[in-house]
Amino acid sequence: MDPEDHRWWGRQRGLWGYQQGGHLMGAKPGKAAIPSNSGGKLIEFRSHGSLALTGLQVRAMLSWMIRIITGHYRSRRLKTPADADTTRPYAHRVKESVFNVLRGHIEDANVLDLFAGVGSMGLESVSRGAANVLMVEQDRKIFGLLKENVDELGCQDRADILCGDALGSVAILRSPRPLSVVFIDPPFKLMEQEGTRQRVLSQMQRLAPLLAEDALIVLRSPLGPDEIDLAVEGLAGPEVRTFRRHHEVLLYGPEGTSSTTEVDDPESESEASDGA
Repeated sequence: MDPEDHRWWGRQRGLWGYQQGGHLMGAKPGKAAIPSNSGGKLIEFRSHGSLALTGLQVRAMLSWMIRIITGHYRSRRLKTPADADTTRPYAHRVKESVFNVLRGHIEDANVLDLFAGVGSMGLESVSRGAANVLMVEQDRKIFGLLKENVDELGCQDRADILCGDALGSVAILRSPRPLSVVFIDPPFKLMEQEGTRQRVLSQMQRLAPLLAEDALIVLRSPLGPDEIDLAVEGLAGPEVRTFRRHHEVLLYGPEGTSSTTEVDDPESESEASDGA
């Protein structure tokens, strides 16, 4: 981007972009550029804002946001679907905070990523030194993008991919073991409905025997243990980690152990729970 043709704005937090003719023309975490002759309007998007965005606008934002944060593939961008309703990836700063919690659990570890999408969490784990990562995604279109991302990074020796049901038996059979980290990021509607929510929790129960002693399961859910029963037999937790508004993840560990590590993360607020 030519600095002579663009004006730059900096911001520590938030997502900036510029709008012209009712369309989002560019967006980037931390800063945005407006062509000096465009007459565009500078706008800020916040995760807790009420601004309604079209799929095209969200796609423009995701093209900047879905990337590897650090490690061997640092700053490499991942291919994402044009339909913004298809996936719901972690926001950049929330993803970074989750991996801060997982510090010491990823390197040389076996990782399982259920509902992997285009590989945001699984490929971040590979970049940070995970030994084996299985990513499971059922949507064939999204799986195709996941495969392209793995191929472009050239990490097939450590990244295994499966097009199938994240809650099925094949995901368990194909999983590396013992598992140090499990990411579970089901569509929110699965967690909101009793029947499908129980399928998710049952799959977590089946994973318990595969876990290493200090393993962590990271579950993202729109509902917390203060609203519904999210306890899982054979697992300790959940402990709730809140990452700004509308960003909560639930952490579980093997029964008889603490479900989380002691990490002082300024991006998060911890809320202990007994999984009532």
